[in-house]
Amino acid sequence: MSDFPISRDTPFEHLSVKRLLIPSAFVALVAYQALSVLPLIVGALIDHRGFTASEAGMVGSIEILAMAGVAILMAPVINRLRRDYWAVGATICLAMMQLLSALPFWQEWFYLERFIAGLSSGVLVAVLAGTIPLARNPERLTALIILVDSSATMLLYILLPYLITQYGLVGAYGFLSFMTLVLAPLFFLIPAAGPAPTPLSSAMRSDGGRVAFYSVMLSIGATALWSFTERMGISIGIDLATIGQIFAGSILVGLVGASSAALIGQKLGSFWPVIVSSSIAVLAAVSMPQVNSAVAFIVIFCILQLSQQFSDPFKVGVIARLDTEGRLMGLTAGTGLLGAAFGPFLAGVIVEDGGFHRLSYLYLGLAALSYAAFWPLLRRDQAR
Repeated sequence: MSDFPISRDTPFEHLSVKRLLIPSAFVALVAYQALSVLPLIVGALIDHRGFTASEAGMVGSIEILAMAGVAILMAPVINRLRRDYWAVGATICLAMMQLLSALPFWQEWFYLERFIAGLSSGVLVAVLAGTIPLARNPERLTALIILVDSSATMLLYILLPYLITQYGLVGAYGFLSFMTLVLAPLFFLIPAAGPAPTPLSSAMRSDGGRVAFYSVMLSIGATALWSFTERMGISIGIDLATIGQIFAGSILVGLVGASSAALIGQKLGSFWPVIVSSSIAVLAAVSMPQVNSAVAFIVIFCILQLSQQFSDPFKVGVIARLDTEGRLMGLTAGTGLLGAAFGPFLAGVIVEDGGFHRLSYLYLGLAALSYAAFWPLLRRDQAR
């Protein structure tokens, strides 16, 4: 895989999970760090930079939209690029933007810095999406990536609040810049190329439309629900400190789901794991805004995290096998980010005066549309 480009006449051999795990896991960690620590950054912008809540929220939207746009644009051409060089270059650019964001310059410059940071993260999202289909077992690779990144994210949740308390955004963005730069050399381990690019067939375009619709609908529903989870807990008498502990504990629960998916791999196929776990996830998501008991809320929230982390690797495996060039994976990642940018806004309009039960109806409707689009792809994968 060291030569570039690969000729159309050269047969492509999928790579072992062991070969891809380290660079892929840390590309994911760096690429999605903006989403992982967004609640902490938003609070720090309000407390330490004087941003209003709407201005701080705009920072997240700008960054996520930039990520989505680049990931979508790069999806069709990822195998025409030297992806290891692009990954390292984007990582260095992201580290520079993190460092500049640590410095308290004019607010307008900060928006520009976060936009460029989003563009850089979008490149890494595209690289990751193009790399996962190279694995012989994309389900296991995805599950192990989730394991590594969830563990690292827990450490970020512990460290960043301390740094923000002591040093403000200088501490938070300074650490993120250092972490990003230190990890950059690992991305030379990313395979330089994948299968030789081929023209998009009409069938592939149809699959792309289904994948994009599935990803956008599900992401809008999931982020709409997630954005008001903290408010749901507060409304039924759970204090903020306990909610933070629930969020941290849910990561551990999610690790159980990802670990189970990693152990199962392709032994059971993807059809039944996706059907069962996705059904449980939808049931939990629809139930959570309806409960009035703190115990029920915690149990349902943990079930939701467990089922989602279990099902995600299998759904990734289905999409990865549809197109080993990674174009559909890139489209999935980009459109998922696009949905993530609009989900919280839509939820805010629907919830209005605290009617969280309305989010149940929103999630159920969007999940139904999403899985209706995904169903033919799942059935085709089962028939292989």
